[in-house]
Amino acid sequence: MIVEDLPAYHDDVVSIPDEEDGGDAQTADYTPADSSDSNTPHDGSLINVLVVGETQQGKSTLIRNLLEYAKLPDVDIKIGNGNRACTANPQDYEMEVPLRSYHLEDHIGNPIKVDKNNYSELIDYGEDDVKVVQDLPDDKVETLRFRFLDTPGLNDTEGRDAELMAAILGKVAEMKSVNAVIYVRKIDKHFGNSFHDFLGYFQRSMPSMAGGLIIVHSAYTTMKVEKFLRDGKSASELRREAFKVATGLDLAHFFMDNNPDVYSPLAVMQSFNETHNLLTHIKVQPQHPASDFRLLKTPGMQSIDMNIANALLELKRVLQTQLDEAKQSLSTAQQRVLEDEVELAKMKRQIDAITKELNQLENGPDICLGSKTVVEEYSIIGHLLLNGQLNLGGEWHEFDADCPIAYVRKSTTGRSQWLHERLRGTNWRGALSADLFASINGSATFYAKSSVKNQNEIRLLKNNKASLEDRLDYLTRRMSHDKISGDKVEKIAAGLAACDELLVTVKKDSFEMERYPTLRHIYLSTDAKLSRNDIYDFLKEYDPDVADMYVRWRS
Repeated sequence: MIVEDLPAYHDDVVSIPDEEDGGDAQTADYTPADSSDSNTPHDGSLINVLVVGETQQGKSTLIRNLLEYAKLPDVDIKIGNGNRACTANPQDYEMEVPLRSYHLEDHIGNPIKVDKNNYSELIDYGEDDVKVVQDLPDDKVETLRFRFLDTPGLNDTEGRDAELMAAILGKVAEMKSVNAVIYVRKIDKHFGNSFHDFLGYFQRSMPSMAGGLIIVHSAYTTMKVEKFLRDGKSASELRREAFKVATGLDLAHFFMDNNPDVYSPLAVMQSFNETHNLLTHIKVQPQHPASDFRLLKTPGMQSIDMNIANALLELKRVLQTQLDEAKQSLSTAQQRVLEDEVELAKMKRQIDAITKELNQLENGPDICLGSKTVVEEYSIIGHLLLNGQLNLGGEWHEFDADCPIAYVRKSTTGRSQWLHERLRGTNWRGALSADLFASINGSATFYAKSSVKNQNEIRLLKNNKASLEDRLDYLTRRMSHDKISGDKVEKIAAGLAACDELLVTVKKDSFEMERYPTLRHIYLSTDAKLSRNDIYDFLKEYDPDVADMYVRWRS
């Protein structure tokens, strides 16, 4: 398929009039700095995108289509078949992508407006009848740097989903940050148990991004579009509503044929333009640091943790024996002080842990609450009259959140524009407009500050911390009268407290993903029993003092 690079004709944008209440919707309750849209030039940083989905749903095909869209040389991308993942390990593809959009022209250069009246006819047209033409030359479009991480298919016949997700997120940890996560699913496939399993994993491991998951419905061919148009239905509306009913989530949805017939200009244009819509949406999303993500442990990892826990229990027994020996020469009053020393050390550890968690919740990355994607393709006057939109070319859209919305990231393509936005607390409202005959396409993604989203949990933690600090102050004052001389007992007490805290950490079913590069060689060990060096390396990652105590005990 030859795609020509020619500028297109641009009509004026028809604006949406103010509401009947006197235009109150024009005034937003936030400053322009709080909002960002696709017309704002990107800062040039690398945009990292994770591509996931079940086996044989079109992930690798999507990557290949992105390379085609970017007009890059062929790259060997394996495409799977059957119900077994072909991509054995995560593979990343870095590319510079000009954000091009396209239209059709006849053989003498007249633009062809695609609508539901001529769609069936255009399906049968070949390269001799119409051609695909760029809307703007390359020097007029924005070029961005993307890195797409293609991943092994989930729900394959070998039942390795937990291990695959660990490998995928381990690779993400090396990327340091992620802008977007795409879940690829064929248009005719329902979102079953496998997707719900993934969604649960995703919500727990990448909580700040869970509301920003992007659903790409693949294999949305021209034949499928024609059928929906013929039946008077909207595939996008049906799938969005069905998804929201099944999951309760309002996410961004894109519908594309990621393997279009190269001999069909309509199929190529449709595929490339939806790719353009997808990338424009991703462009405005902020970076989410990998340090915020958590890796859920596989059964193999939990087996490794048992080895670590056993080593900690042995170390704790040694320290407890030393503490018991120290008690023998003490009076009853001094023994009470010794017990207070142990409790004091534990409380200090607990307060430090709560302080760290509070810092993460109060200063953590902004949390994505959800997205609205709006698509009205192939609109004609009859459709506009039917919906009472002849003078509007668009409609109002709303989003309600469970906490105050901090800001909105918006994207539009073609001649669409977001107008008359209103953001008030947990409610956002905006109108998406285009000219009377243009397709309407845009998205809005909503973010909250971590401190606001997690305010209830923050309140509980602060109350718990205050109670511990009161108890700590009481013990400190009581011990000041009968303090045991020497720091040996204090070190033993601190060691016991550290072991207790680390045991709790090791027994958790997840850990910070930023630790994975250091712990990877240990968690991938196939030995039945960990070596002393492995145990030392593991302990050192979490608490160097405990690691040193372990070495002294074992030497």
